[in-house]
Order: sequence, then C-alpha cells, then structure tokens
Amino acid sequence: MDLITDYEMNEHFRAAAAMHRSRSTAFCVRCGTLVKLITPQETDEMYRANWVEMVRLTEEGSIHRIHNSQGSLQFCLNSMQTAESKNRKTKSITLKPLDFLC
Repeated sequence: MDLITDYEMNEHFRAAAAMHRSRSTAFCVRCGTLVKLITPQETDEMYRANWVEMVRLTEEGSIHRIHNSQGSLQFCLNSMQTAESKNRKTKSITLKPLDFLC
C-alpha cells in the first residue's frame, strides 16, 4: 500500500476546491465542505462586525477566509454562523405563575 504524502493530499484538496469555486460558493478546507461565501460588506450588514474585528477573528481561527473564483477576499458563512452561536450570550429567565389563574 502506498502512502499519500502531505503534498499530494494538499494538491488533491486544491483541485477539489478549484472545481467547486464560484463567486458565491467554495470548498472550505477547514470546514471540509462546500460553503456559501459572504463579502466583507455583507458581514457588516448581517453581523454588525467591523473590518478590525473580522481580521482579529480570522487571525484567531474563528472565521475562515476564502478567495472566490475572481480572487476577492470573502468569508466562510459556515464559520461565521458557528462563531456567532459560540459568542451568543443568553440569559436564563424564570417563569412565574399568573395570579389571576389560581
């Protein structure tokens, strides 16, 4: 049995990624699946995240950067949704019985 080298594996992923890349979709190697891409402008509108925050999140690995078929920088929507759910703050509430029903 032949062992596949890291170089061969990377070339395989690059070929697979190139086949599925378009303006709005690409194969995200970190997610391991085909994902929708969003532009930096869309992240401002959807998540109220500024450019500095997006750079910080990509550097720490929370959000994945991908270049689309035209070479424009975009972000993996899958990682954006995952990062948002991890950072979401929820507050527990306690329901009290209504007095007039008793």
